[in-house]
Amino acid sequence: GRSLTFDMSADGYGRGEGAGAATLRKVHIDGLSRGLLVGAAVNQDGLSSTMTAPNGPSQQGVIRLALREAGLMPSQVSHAECHGTGTPLGDPIELSALEAVNIGREFPLALGAGKANCGHLEGAAASTGLLKTLALLQLDTAFSNLHLRSLNPHVASTTKLPKNILTEYYPLRGSKNILTEY
Repeated sequence: GRSLTFDMSADGYGRGEGAGAATLRKVHIDGLSRGLLVGAAVNQDGLSSTMTAPNGPSQQGVIRLALREAGLMPSQVSHAECHGTGTPLGDPIELSALEAVNIGREFPLALGAGKANCGHLEGAAASTGLLKTLALLQLDTAFSNLHLRSLNPHVASTTKLPKNILTEYYPLRGSKNILTEY
């Protein structure tokens, strides 16, 4: 199967296999850094209707916590690399959480999801998002969402977030990104 992130034909995530690795170190100005992690947060999903159902308020909370730790306002972020499993329920809830954090946003937030490219790597899913985010920082370009043909109407109607769900390469406005992996 395939992960059809944000697409109306999404009916569950496609499994993938892979691994990712990154070396983290204290900040040194030596030209070798590929990115700078300025904030991170961890949360649990809270009370949900089922074990796998996402919890929007918990997602909002962890996004706000990471931004606060980073010392960033939501308006300073130009791109969100989403968890984006490609499920009819999960994608709209995740984008609604991003919308709640970005109330009053003036310019579109570019939205991508690596799972559309390689499937859900289960335990390695977050590393895929991290490595994709590092790549787009190096290129100053966000990548399109593979397999996105027709936008999920629940994604389109449940959020008023000024957004650009990427269907083609997109030059980034600034270099601050948020990575959401749940």
